[in-house]
Amino acid sequence: MSRVFKRRKGERDFWIDFKDARGVQRRKKIGPSKRVAREVLDGLLGNVARRVHLGVIEDSTISFPDFAKIWRERVTPMLKPRSRERWFGILDKYLIPALPGALRAINAADAEAYLRQRRTPEKCPRCDGKGKISTDRSCEREERCPRCKGAKVIAPSPSTLNRETTVLKHMMRRAVVWEYLSRNPFLDSQGGVLAGLKALREPSGRTRFLNLDEIDRLLAACEPIPYLKAFATVALNTGMRRNEILSLTRKSIDWQNRTAALTETKNGEARQVYLNDVALEALAELAAATRTKAGRLVRRLKPA
Repeated sequence: MSRVFKRRKGERDFWIDFKDARGVQRRKKIGPSKRVAREVLDGLLGNVARRVHLGVIEDSTISFPDFAKIWRERVTPMLKPRSRERWFGILDKYLIPALPGALRAINAADAEAYLRQRRTPEKCPRCDGKGKISTDRSCEREERCPRCKGAKVIAPSPSTLNRETTVLKHMMRRAVVWEYLSRNPFLDSQGGVLAGLKALREPSGRTRFLNLDEIDRLLAACEPIPYLKAFATVALNTGMRRNEILSLTRKSIDWQNRTAALTETKNGEARQVYLNDVALEALAELAAATRTKAGRLVRRLKPA
């Protein structure tokens, strides 16, 4: 049932009642004109009919920051802790400030403009645009900045930009599935990604190991922080990733056969890691500091 009415006798404003495409009864306050209220009601009923009979979805007026809150709540249970940390960091630091307007107003041109802006080199935050950093407290000795390589400016790598566009593309796909948008603005008529938004070519990685001097400096820097030196020692001697070490418990370590069973890996496949004497000693130190028998050996470390 749909109607235009006044809730109370003598009230100035008109209201409308109608059922949406899901059959839920809706009520809205329109204004003092009955003609305008009738036109609004007719328009809403037309949208409902197109949705029910033709499958046409009206784009929501929700803003991108508000949709980001909904997206965050719904995808949180589906993401691993490290992925949540990375994706939500991209969302809060880059995407929300760059796209403050309505969700339905975002198009491929906006995404391409965002990528162009992100590619623009900016002052290196590590050396403050100087190209060199001090290696001692007296600031008398300087060396080339390891982040900008002495160039004084930095720009995000192709892999970094690909991760950021992955988050934005995922949000647009979810907006369509959740019926906030009628179509994905980043896809062409054939369902393919538009040319300007395809993944950038990433350079092949390199294999590099720390030398003995770098290892000594790393362990010395970890010394004042509880658990961190043992954590770094395990990583240096096993090659395990951060989250793999954080997932270790007493039960996951076979002290007799000198192995660690990893269940929370990057690709989701469990594997065994062999432990040398140094790694076993570091893990024993962590186990001694852990009160519970079944708890994790290393507490969750917050990023600096």
